[in-house]
Amino acid sequence: RIWPLNIRIHMMLWYTLVFMILMILAGTLFYFHLQTSLVSNVDAELQQHTQEIAAGINNENGSVRVSDAGGVLPGLTDPDATQDTSASGNRTRPEEIHADINLGPLVRILNNKGENVYTSPAFRDLQVPAISITQPIHGKSWQGTITAKNGQTVRLQSVPLFDNGSIYAIVQVGESLANLGNTLRSVGLELLFIGPFVLILGFIVSYWLAG
Repeated sequence: RIWPLNIRIHMMLWYTLVFMILMILAGTLFYFHLQTSLVSNVDAELQQHTQEIAAGINNENGSVRVSDAGGVLPGLTDPDATQDTSASGNRTRPEEIHADINLGPLVRILNNKGENVYTSPAFRDLQVPAISITQPIHGKSWQGTITAKNGQTVRLQSVPLFDNGSIYAIVQVGESLANLGNTLRSVGLELLFIGPFVLILGFIVSYWLAG
């Protein structure tokens, strides 16, 4: 009543509203589809990495023997690689060493009882749920997203290894989702930046169509 609108303005507003809803739905679907695709790529890389590490694990008379053919497991062949010497000359115990989860390998190897055989320094900063151990012990792989002590998210895969039908070891391999998160944030910001311009264009086109 204060500002009477003619039929062209009414139609323009309805066109713009419908266009905005469709744009939001399309952007949301695109974002979540991209997220699913990126996570699938991470899972594929994890599976390949797990297979490479598992190739160097053998069952020798009930004990787990680990070899580092790819040279990606620090401290396995050289224990001093996971130790540090302070200025006072005191050695830091391996379990006290912390590596960057975005750079260091995230690997842990357990026996069929869930006892630790090998743990990379960066893996020690992860908050690993118990189900990632108990489920593989019962013969079923586990995969999920966990967090590190600093709050970063990590994709973790836990796989049982079999010898003559019996489980003899469990391999846990993780990968930081920092790059994935940065990609999604960049895409989200771009969608928010482009959205208003597309909406203005739709506003103009709607006005022309209404005419």
